[in-house]
Amino acid sequence: MALRLFHVTEFAQSSISPAAQRSSWHPTTVLVLITLWITLAGNIPLWRAISRAPEAALAGHSVFGLTLYFALLCATSLGLLLTAFNWSAFFKVVATLLLWLTALNAELLWTGQTALLLDVAHLKSNLGGLITHVSHRPWWQHLVFLGLLAALPTLWLWNLNIRRVRLGRRFPQNLLLAIFWATALAAVWFIGRNSFLPALQSTPWIDLLSPFNTLLSLMR
Repeated sequence: MALRLFHVTEFAQSSISPAAQRSSWHPTTVLVLITLWITLAGNIPLWRAISRAPEAALAGHSVFGLTLYFALLCATSLGLLLTAFNWSAFFKVVATLLLWLTALNAELLWTGQTALLLDVAHLKSNLGGLITHVSHRPWWQHLVFLGLLAALPTLWLWNLNIRRVRLGRRFPQNLLLAIFWATALAAVWFIGRNSFLPALQSTPWIDLLSPFNTLLSLMR
């Protein structure tokens, strides 16, 4: 009886004790950090394309203004997407898939191979070309893009102690978070609908926005 009580007490102290809960990360904090990482670091080719664009393509906007608008558009959309999977059984898996998809997109887009990954139908018919292209890239490019953008964040995510939140509390939290992201996305879209959006639609920049470029190709 004493041995059983010891094991029960030890398990409670190690997994669900208040001290362990206080030292863990709140799911919303992790979601926001993953969203910012994918938006800012995962879209380096997009930020480079905007900074190198001719003045005519900017449609009278500054590079900073377009970059900020695109970043807000991506962050709010990605936050809304991740919130839909912000449950203990799904979040880490979905976040990991998005991290690796974004990192692979970033490497291909940096080297100009846009058609290989953005169009899923083309990818199915040219998978060999993608494998050949990736295998012939310098090792340091894989280290930078796949290692820094995906491998390290993945290790951090899966070794992270995320706080356990009861379903009765997590559901309203996710609902409020979804309303926040949806409202922010609508506001960003409304503010830029007559100014920024026409400039984005007349350029190929929308195809550089990861991970939505590949996700949207699934609907074509």
